[in-house]
Amino acid sequence: MNKINIDNWKEFKISEIFLDLRRGALPIFRNLNKGEMPVIAASMFNQGITGYYDVPSLEKNRITVSLNGVGSGYFAYHDYEFAANSDCGILIEKYQLNKYSAMFLCAILNKIGTNYGYEEKVTKPKLFEEVILLPATQTGEPDFQYMEDYIKNIEELQNRNLQIIKSLIPPPPGKNVNTVSWKYFKVLELFEVISGKGITKQEIYEHAGELPAIQSGEENFGRIGYLDYNYCVSKKYAISKGECLTVARSGSSGFVGYQPKQCVVGDSAKILEPKFEANTKRLLYIRALLMVNKSSFAYTDKVTTSNYENSSFPLPVTPSGEPDFQYMEQTITALIAQQQTKLQLTQTIFEKKIND
Repeated sequence: MNKINIDNWKEFKISEIFLDLRRGALPIFRNLNKGEMPVIAASMFNQGITGYYDVPSLEKNRITVSLNGVGSGYFAYHDYEFAANSDCGILIEKYQLNKYSAMFLCAILNKIGTNYGYEEKVTKPKLFEEVILLPATQTGEPDFQYMEDYIKNIEELQNRNLQIIKSLIPPPPGKNVNTVSWKYFKVLELFEVISGKGITKQEIYEHAGELPAIQSGEENFGRIGYLDYNYCVSKKYAISKGECLTVARSGSSGFVGYQPKQCVVGDSAKILEPKFEANTKRLLYIRALLMVNKSSFAYTDKVTTSNYENSSFPLPVTPSGEPDFQYMEQTITALIAQQQTKLQLTQTIFEKKIND
């Protein structure tokens, strides 16, 4: 998607968009019983949903913000019934918002969310003095129609990408790809994005070892040589915990490589450290989907930690909305078996020709 033209945008104080910020009404979690109602708290993951509890619905169609903790300043929109505890703030809007305009606002609000953190908590006086840039009508009001249309265009593009993905990755035997539920996840929900430091060819020559060194190239998944592990530790280089993915920051920006074992990355690549229990099949499946986003980056539009971890990609999900890793593993297993069958057939034909 082309970059947004902000010529007709205007600065607005948060107090011009929202009437109030009030805390959630629920008590602390240890006093709650497990149930089915999503409860929003101070978290930047899973839209702030920290668990499901046996509590009444208190809110719907609202934007929330984490008030403290490491997720402080994270904004999310909820078009479903939910409850919130006192670590979560609920924004009361001045204008009538729908799902699309609220999602657009959240994307903008999360830019100022970086002003807050564990030691800099969100308060109404601070937040309502913040200024954001929004598209404006000719009368100087926020242009919510523009916001809605923009998000709808993104949604349409995502749906088209999903159809392409479904056609590229066949389902495992006995399953229909169209009956599988899919959901978009941000990269940061599944991976920690870790930046590397400069690694030179001279270092690889002088401090050779067994640790794969990864940069931004596509050949060999970006591997440029091998370094000594202890040397990399002494230089405080970025080393993965084990099997992982990497993404090119520049050059072949957005290219995702699969690394079958622990590796070190240079300054033109980043480690995608899994937050889930990773294995080869899961990582290969996810890599294929992340590669669809490669076209979003270019030599002049480099991958940054912020823009990559906030990029979204679809995954098959279980009925509870979690990534369906079993489906992913079955799919890769089926593809491997299919390739092995083709290889065996090719080998048989080759041997027959040799014998003839």
